[in-house]
Amino acid sequence: MVKMTNNFNVNEQIVNAIISDEYDNPKNENVLPAHALFNPVKQTVLKQRHDDEIVTDVADEVWSLLGRAVHYILSKNKSDDVMIEVRVEAPLIIGEKEYAITGKPDYFDIKTGVFHDFKVTSVWSWVYGVKEGKIEWEQQLNIYAWILRQNGHTVNRLGITAILRDWQQREAQNNADYPPVQVVDIEIPLWSVTEQHLYIMNRVTQLSMARSQPDNDITVCSERERWRKPDSWAIFKNSNVRATKVFHNQEDLAYYLKDNKQEFRVEERKGEDRRCTGYCSCNLWCNYFKDNYLRKEESCQ
Repeated sequence: MVKMTNNFNVNEQIVNAIISDEYDNPKNENVLPAHALFNPVKQTVLKQRHDDEIVTDVADEVWSLLGRAVHYILSKNKSDDVMIEVRVEAPLIIGEKEYAITGKPDYFDIKTGVFHDFKVTSVWSWVYGVKEGKIEWEQQLNIYAWILRQNGHTVNRLGITAILRDWQQREAQNNADYPPVQVVDIEIPLWSVTEQHLYIMNRVTQLSMARSQPDNDITVCSERERWRKPDSWAIFKNSNVRATKVFHNQEDLAYYLKDNKQEFRVEERKGEDRRCTGYCSCNLWCNYFKDNYLRKEESCQ
């Protein structure tokens, strides 16, 4: 079980609410909740393997508490034609092994076949999800859709309703690319049953293989799974503090400087794996994180 600290003396009632989280973490390895399949395989295995060693502070869990509060309130609006926070599961057989794939969909309208997931998230996540597509959301909802379909339900549409926790009215008034309101909907692509089935089988197979490997031998999370922000190069005119242009590869930068004879100063901005550095509780046991962040910090000291 993850160890909790309270380094900032957060109110005891808040601490108790955070500690009482009943997030799915079954001990039976053949029972797989949806999050074990759409989260990175290496992260999932390391979290399970080092659960008793992970230490986190309650102050870092406040956002998740707000998300749970929203789900709790929404779960009170139940009706006969709607499934809200109802646990469902479906069997999956691979070779001689039988697994149970489980999930608790936020909101499924049985009559219309529309499934919605509610998320308390950041404006950045919304912007990224709209512009580039947030693959974790797409994978998560399609896993739920597969489970629902295996239970005899028809699923016609998927969507995310996002409550933007850091939304600012002033920014919405001044920035055309900013979400206009604090609650926004995002349409999520619905895969075919075959695509969903193949994806789930592939993830279960990867997870099974990773569980038999030492920590360092498990395949490193992909750039997309690491939420990799690539290296970039910003150019500035004279003493301007705002960049004139930002390039994400050196070839484009070279062409631009060749065609523009003005004097520019170039600032290199190193990329970062945002999930690794700020959103992974098991990074201390990850060889990629240690090689790319911990050892670099140690060498600078």
